[in-house]
Amino acid sequence: MPASTSCDHNAQYGNECVTATQAAPWINNSFKKYAINTAGEAAALIATIGKESGDLKYAHHHFGTPQVGKGTRNMQMAKFNVEYAQSIQAIGDQVAAAHGDAGKILEILIGYGDYDFGSAAWHLVTQCPNVRSGLVSGSDDGWDKYVACIGASPGDGRLDYWHRAVAALEVKTS
Repeated sequence: MPASTSCDHNAQYGNECVTATQAAPWINNSFKKYAINTAGEAAALIATIGKESGDLKYAHHHFGTPQVGKGTRNMQMAKFNVEYAQSIQAIGDQVAAAHGDAGKILEILIGYGDYDFGSAAWHLVTQCPNVRSGLVSGSDDGWDKYVACIGASPGDGRLDYWHRAVAALEVKTS
């Protein structure tokens, strides 16, 4: 994410911004935790995080139709954030205390870098396992299937993020 080298903390939502240098350990931790072992899968997650977070500027869904609880760095839907949070034993007491309130659960998740950035890998592994092999090849077809699985539209520059991540990670495309 070349546009993520600095943050303007005075900008609107500037308190959510992190740099690529800050994000890298959290992203790498998620790859380890969820066994993201191929460059193609890593490229898909990095592309999604980059696109959805506005190059790491946002952790909450600020634009478009308001959706309470939508966020983390892959702008995951609230229902998935609830499932994701419930899968993390270390925050189990906090999640239970939120009583299913998606907004509170989102705040818990984004309060921890590993969980904020880990949601993309969790989603791939638990919600989209059938598209993982297609990402390994670095193909646009594999990407399209992944994008459909995450419920996103293929437009709005999303493919450009994919191509940049594939190139940066030197994914051997087939």
